[in-house]
Amino acid sequence: MKRFTHQLLLLLISLGGMGFSLSAQTIRTYLGQSSVRMDQQVEVYVEVTGFVAKIRPQFPLLEFFRKGEVAELTGHTTGDGPVKTIVQSYQPLDTGTFFIPAFEVKMDEKKGMTQEQEVHILPGPPASSFVHETLDAWVQASFSQDTCFTGEQVRMELRLYLRESHRKLLQVSDIAQANLRERMHHSGFWVEKPPGLPEIPQKIQQDGHNYLIYTLYQAFLYPLNPGTYRYDSLYLEASRREVRKGASTFEVLSGKGSRFVTTLMPFSPIALVVNPLPYPTTQSVGAFQLEAELSPQQVNTGESLELTVTVKGNGNMALLKAPQLKEIPSFSYQSPRTEYQIDFASQEAIGTRTFRYELRPAFRGEYNLGPVTFSFFDPARQQIDSLQVASLPIRVQGADKPEILTDPLDSFYRIALGKASDRPVASLPGEPFWVLGLTILALGVFGWGVKRMSE
Repeated sequence: MKRFTHQLLLLLISLGGMGFSLSAQTIRTYLGQSSVRMDQQVEVYVEVTGFVAKIRPQFPLLEFFRKGEVAELTGHTTGDGPVKTIVQSYQPLDTGTFFIPAFEVKMDEKKGMTQEQEVHILPGPPASSFVHETLDAWVQASFSQDTCFTGEQVRMELRLYLRESHRKLLQVSDIAQANLRERMHHSGFWVEKPPGLPEIPQKIQQDGHNYLIYTLYQAFLYPLNPGTYRYDSLYLEASRREVRKGASTFEVLSGKGSRFVTTLMPFSPIALVVNPLPYPTTQSVGAFQLEAELSPQQVNTGESLELTVTVKGNGNMALLKAPQLKEIPSFSYQSPRTEYQIDFASQEAIGTRTFRYELRPAFRGEYNLGPVTFSFFDPARQQIDSLQVASLPIRVQGADKPEILTDPLDSFYRIALGKASDRPVASLPGEPFWVLGLTILALGVFGWGVKRMSE
C-alpha cells in the first residue's frame, strides 16, 4: 500500500511539473523596421511562445500615427513550443523619432507587458506638386469652470471653428471623431454623455468673417477624487484639401486637380482643479429636489405597499447615497429597487434618481412613515444641505400578523437596509440559529464523508 501511495505521489508531481512547463510562455515584441519613410507603415509584432489559446494585445493609440489593421500570422512550432504572432500597423503622420510605449498582452488568463520601442520616421518621396490651400480653422477644448469639488458636475466641450467660406477645404471622418472621443476619455471621472451631438453648426461673426462652430465632443464629468486633471497633447485628425500647381478652376472643383491629405490640428491643453469635499460625510453633490409618496395609503396587514422616493437635480445621480428612512418595527422592509435617467435638454444634465421600497405592515393602526431625509453637499453655497418629506401617513386594517416580522428573507433585507442608511437594525429573535444550524449540518455531512473514505 505504501509503495502504491509513493508511486501515485511521484506521478502527481511529474504531471504537475509537466503542466507547469506547458503553461510557461514568453513574449517578444519587435518592429518590422526600426526606420521607415512617411509613405510606409510601421509594423509592431507581438510573438508569444508557449501553449496559449488566445492572444489579445492592447495596442495603444499613438500621437502622430494613424492606427491601421491588426492581423494574426500563421503560427509555427519551435523547440520551445508553438509560436503565435500578432502584428499591428501604424501609418506615420509626421517625421522624427517616436517611441511606442509598453503595452499589455493578455494570454488566456495571464497577461504581460511589452518593452518600449523607438522608431525613426524619415521624409517620404520628393515634394509633391500639390500645395495646401489657405485654411482658417482651429479646435478649442473647454470646461464650464476651472475648479470644482469632488462629485460636482462640470461640462466639457470640444469645438471646431471653421471659416464659412472654407468649409469645403476640411473634412473630419466618423472614425477620426471616434478616435478623438477615445483620446478624451479619462478614468478619473464618472461621465454622462448626450445620446447625440448637434448636427447643425452654430454661426458667429468674428473679425469681419462668418465662422461655423461644430461640436465634436460633449460630456458632463463628475470627478471621483480630488486633484488636478490635465488633458495634454490633444489633437484632431482631419483631411485637408490640397490643389495641384497649375490646375484650372474646373479641375479643382471636379476633384481632378485637388486631393485631401491627413493633417493634425493640435489645440491648447486644459486642466481642471478638483477640490476635496469640506464635509466628507456625504457623497451626494449638487442641487436637488426631494419627493416621496406611498401607494396605497390604506392597506390590510400582510399586504404590500410601495414607498417611492425621487431625487431630482443636476448632481452625480449615479453615485447618490440613498435617502434616510424612518424605520418602524411594525413593518418589514425590502431593499430598494433603484434607477436613474438623465435629461440633456439644456446646458446642464438634469437627472432623476428613484428609490422604490416595498413594505408590509404586521400590526393594525395609524402610522406615519415620515420623515424621509436626504442630505447632500451644495457646491454653490459650499455647505451641507438637507431636504425632508415630513409626513407620510398610512392606515393599516385587519388582524395582526406578527409572523411577517420573523420571515428570514425580510429580516435579511432589513439588515441590508440598516447598513445602507448607516443605522444599525437589531437582528430578530432566532435569526442566527437557522444559519448556525445549516452550518453544523454541512460540517457533519463533510465529516461523515471523510470517515467513510478512511474506512
